[in-house]
Amino acid sequence: GEPSDHRAVHNVYGMLMTRATHEGLLRLRPDERPFVLTRATFAGGQRWAAVWPGDNVSDWSHLRSSIRMLAGLGLSGFPFVGTDIGGFAETATAELFTRWLQMGVFFPFMRAHTTFGTPDQEPWSYGPRHEEVNRRAVELRYELLPHLYDVMKEASDTGLPALRPLFLEFPQDPRAWSLEDAFLLGKDLLVAPVLREAATERQVYLPAGSWYELQSGRRHEGGRDLAVPVTLESLPVFVREGAFLFRQPVVPHTGAMEGQPLIVAVYPAARSEAWHYEDDGLTLAHLRGQSVRRRFAQDRSAAGTTVTVGPAEGPYRPAARDLELRVRLEAPPAAVSLDGRPLPRDAWSWTDEGWLTLRVPDRFVPLTLVASAGRR
Repeated sequence: GEPSDHRAVHNVYGMLMTRATHEGLLRLRPDERPFVLTRATFAGGQRWAAVWPGDNVSDWSHLRSSIRMLAGLGLSGFPFVGTDIGGFAETATAELFTRWLQMGVFFPFMRAHTTFGTPDQEPWSYGPRHEEVNRRAVELRYELLPHLYDVMKEASDTGLPALRPLFLEFPQDPRAWSLEDAFLLGKDLLVAPVLREAATERQVYLPAGSWYELQSGRRHEGGRDLAVPVTLESLPVFVREGAFLFRQPVVPHTGAMEGQPLIVAVYPAARSEAWHYEDDGLTLAHLRGQSVRRRFAQDRSAAGTTVTVGPAEGPYRPAARDLELRVRLEAPPAAVSLDGRPLPRDAWSWTDEGWLTLRVPDRFVPLTLVASAGRR
C-alpha cells in the first residue's frame, strides 16, 4: 500500500514468481516437496526456492569468487545455494572443471551448467584421467548426503548457513576474519579447494584445535598455516576434532539410498555430541511429525572411549539397514564391549589408520560402545 518505484520492487517481483511456482506445485502435488531454482529473489525468498547467482564465466577468478559469493548469500539467509560448476559462459579447461567440481561437492546446491554453443561440459567430457577424478568427486557427494542433510536441517531450524565463512565458527580468531579461499560445511568440515591452475601445493590455515584430513585421516594441530602438496586427485578437506561425520556407501542415485548402512565416523575429543536427523526426504510428512533424530556422543579418558547412541526421538523409521560405527583411536583397543557385553575379536575390526569399526543392525535403540584403552 505504499508508493514505490521499480528499483524497490524489481527483485520482489522475482521472489513472488518463485512463491507462485512453489504454491502451484503444491496444488499439483500436495504431499511432495516442491523444488524451485531461481536467480531472481529478495529477502525471504529462501522459503520458496534454491538460488544460483547467475551467469558466471569459465575462469579461475570466477572459481575463486564462488566462495565469497555463496558465503555471503548464506549470511544473508539463503542456505540452499550453488554456482554453475565449470562456468556458464566460455569454455572450461579440463583442470578448471575438475577443480570446480571438487569444490562443488560441498556446495548445498551442486550443479554443472553451461550455455548453448560451448563444448561438452560434463564430468566425462575431458578424457579418462579427468573422468575418473570427477567420478570420485561425485561419489564423495553421494557418500556425504546424510551429513549434508543434517547441515541443511540445522540451517532450516536455526538460520545458520550451511556453507559458512570461517569467522562464523571462529569469531575470536583474527586470521579467520578475512579468509576467502576456504569455507566450512556446517561446523565440522573445513574445505580448502585448489583454486590456482597447475598448483602443486595449497596453503591452508587451520584454526585452533585438532583437524583430521578427510581422505587420509592424518591429524594436524591448528592455529597455524599448513602447506599441503596437491595433485589433480587432491581435495583438501579437514574434519574438526570431536566431529560425528554421517556417511553412506556410494550409490548411483538418491533412489538407491534405501537400506544402505548408516556410517558414523567419530573423531577424537574429550567429549562431544551430535544429532542426526532423518525423514523420508520427499514428502511433507515431516511437517506432521514423521521424522526421527538421535543423539550421538563420545566421552574419552585414560581408561578408554565410550560412544553412546541415544533413543530415537520420533516415529519415522527408514528401511532396514545396518549401523556402522567407526571410532578413531590412538592405539588398538585392549577390549571392546557393546551394551556391557564383551565382544569377541572377530566382531570388530581395526585398521592401520587407527579406526575401530563395529557394524550392527540399526534397530533405533540406545547403544553403548566401550573401547578400553590399549598400549600405544
